[in-house]
Amino acid sequence: VRSSQGHLANEDAASFLQTLAHDKLQHVVLAHLSETNNRPDLAMKSVHGVLGKKHPYALHVARQNTPIPLIEMIFPV
Repeated sequence: VRSSQGHLANEDAASFLQTLAHDKLQHVVLAHLSETNNRPDLAMKSVHGVLGKKHPYALHVARQNTPIPLIEMIFPV
């Protein structure tokens, strides 16, 4: 979604994620989706369009009124 309010387009967010992804990345949360102009399925579709459906990290989509499950972070010793 792109507008004069500074929203980042889903495709731009997905491309940015592509530059950040690395082999130790465990979780990605797509968050701060617009309440009226965007949907979780559109954000996920954009990410899959850029990165494909197979990736080494868990992909979560935050919703407006429902918390995502607790994410357990595993840090190497």
